[in-house]
Amino acid sequence: MHIISKTTVKQAMVKHPQWKPGLSLWLKVIGSGALQFQSYAQLKQVWKAASGWNVDRIPGPTIREGLGGKQESRAVYSDVYVFDIHGSECRIVCRFVAPNKLYIRLIGPHSVYDKWWNDHTGYKRKSK
Repeated sequence: MHIISKTTVKQAMVKHPQWKPGLSLWLKVIGSGALQFQSYAQLKQVWKAASGWNVDRIPGPTIREGLGGKQESRAVYSDVYVFDIHGSECRIVCRFVAPNKLYIRLIGPHSVYDKWWNDHTGYKRKSK
């Protein structure tokens, strides 16, 4: 799997050294050339088996992107995947931009993920 951009992960490791083991594991497992994305169920099973942590899927039509918070069509934006790192300490938010090409949208603590959620979906959630 090709990850765009691994630099974002490395910067997060420097900024939050306590996440380094989990982020390194994520790069190793998800960035593996052997991993071929077939389905959400497969992705979830692979990450859970390797880390013990969860991955969630947010359907593409739920996400508002672009100017003015407009909701774009599913043909333009695919589903978003949210990986747990160190339980709920850290989240990696990403989406597939092509088969086996993953674009990282955000790496941050749960509170930053909650803000992203509130800004990019039609739903509100409280920060933990």
